[in-house]
Amino acid sequence: MPYVPSTTVLVCTGVPFDSTYRDVRLFESEGEQIAYFKSKAKYTCETYSYQRVNSSVAEPRGPLTCRVKILADDIYDCNYIAFQNENFGSKWFYAFVRQMNYINPNCTEIVYELDIWNTWLFDWTFLPSYVLREHTLNDTMYGNMQPEPFQQPPAEITGLIGEWHHPKPFYINIGVDSEVTGGRAAQGRMLQNIYTGVEWHSFLATDAGASQANDFLRQFSDQEDWHNHVVGIYMSVINYETSAESGDAPYADVELQMVPTSFNGYTPHNKKVYNYPNAYFEVSNNENQVKQYKFEDFCDFSVNTETGESIVTPNNPHFTVYMLTGAPDKVIAIPTNRFHYSSQQGANANLDDTIEINGFPQCAWVGDAYAAWFGSAVNSVWKILPDTISVVTDVLQGTALDGSDQAANLISSGANFLTDMGKHLRYQGELHGRPNAPYTSMQIGFVGFTFKAFGAIPEYAMKIDSFYDRYGYATNMMKVPNMRGRESWNYVKTRECTIIGSLPVQAMNRLRRIFDDGVWLWHTDAVGNYGLSNRIIGGENNG
Repeated sequence: MPYVPSTTVLVCTGVPFDSTYRDVRLFESEGEQIAYFKSKAKYTCETYSYQRVNSSVAEPRGPLTCRVKILADDIYDCNYIAFQNENFGSKWFYAFVRQMNYINPNCTEIVYELDIWNTWLFDWTFLPSYVLREHTLNDTMYGNMQPEPFQQPPAEITGLIGEWHHPKPFYINIGVDSEVTGGRAAQGRMLQNIYTGVEWHSFLATDAGASQANDFLRQFSDQEDWHNHVVGIYMSVINYETSAESGDAPYADVELQMVPTSFNGYTPHNKKVYNYPNAYFEVSNNENQVKQYKFEDFCDFSVNTETGESIVTPNNPHFTVYMLTGAPDKVIAIPTNRFHYSSQQGANANLDDTIEINGFPQCAWVGDAYAAWFGSAVNSVWKILPDTISVVTDVLQGTALDGSDQAANLISSGANFLTDMGKHLRYQGELHGRPNAPYTSMQIGFVGFTFKAFGAIPEYAMKIDSFYDRYGYATNMMKVPNMRGRESWNYVKTRECTIIGSLPVQAMNRLRRIFDDGVWLWHTDAVGNYGLSNRIIGGENNG
């Protein structure tokens, strides 16, 4: 039976992908695939001779070529061919045009390179592989926590999300080591689960309270050497005199508004833009101390046992504020639902993540230094007075062994006593405590914490959003990559991916390199147009 040539060759123009395989068209069926290339065909050549899909067996192997009955000038704008050797099968082969060689006015030689992707598109299967990046099909807030190749961008305040301040009044707490009357030792007691051996007297931090504190100190000054019995005077947010003897310290709960929702006017469509370091919040103690927190640390995380997907539930950050006695005091704010703890657990579990207000003022008071010295000196004189009288008597009676020396010592001691008396008379006031202990927050009547949200400036948020549009999210896990599921394109990048199928080994190796290098899989004919909508099919997200 004579051989009848029956090969069909499509000479195509305007095919929007090339042999770099950076962008490829992912067709859903062989019918859709050949229909697309037929729509790109400038010439359809029929009844041609058999076209090879590999080079001649003879060495050296030459390039693949095809001769068509078309003038070269008419097909210089063509960049692709497809052919089917109908006598030997129904399979279509696809190839990139590498060169056009003029043979004569009725013949042009096309040098081509087989398109591995389209030729074997429906002959292989992906197995679970290590996926570095891909477009997610479930774009939720904080649903992807993998690190990205960004440094912390320039940020600005996006909102005040919470505030706590201690309601007035403030207190003056005076600690003494003996009772006001009787001079007996102070009775120790428990104060916020800690023993204190000091007796505390508290007064409102007002003009009237300050007058009452003065009256107390004057009353207490009736005791000998009273100023040494005042342990300290402290400004405080707590009334030490009436504070609970045991149990937890006084506290308040603060719930913040869950943000962010935009970056000062720019609302990204990729939810991961809201991850740290692009969005976060800071807690300030209004005394030049700031602590930074991530919104995502306050989410609840679980796993869907059927799909293996993470389930993320964002929560409003909660803080508990404790007012702690300590002379000076301390006010601390603890994140109670950070790192998936409940509010009850978090107060203990997150103690390392606190921010505190400390340095409450220690006040000054003045004691009577002369009275203290004179009392001590008189006691010393009384101790040596019997020996002094004995020496004087012996000297007068002439019975002293060394009366002149003893008399000289008595005269010297008396002179020293009078010198010290004069010195202490000149400096009667003795300063105790801290004479100048300013505390800005208390001075302006605001002791508390301020919670502020920060976000990348809109310019940077937009750039990060555009990056995610094109490259998807870091994935870093073993899985079958998401090759579909987006409206216009899916990006996939793997490491040593696993593919099985019925195709030549050279084609299989090249296919694996395509995914390991990173590839955009297009679902539309507008290949390369990253301005298209790329929402998740069947969802509202556009991550």
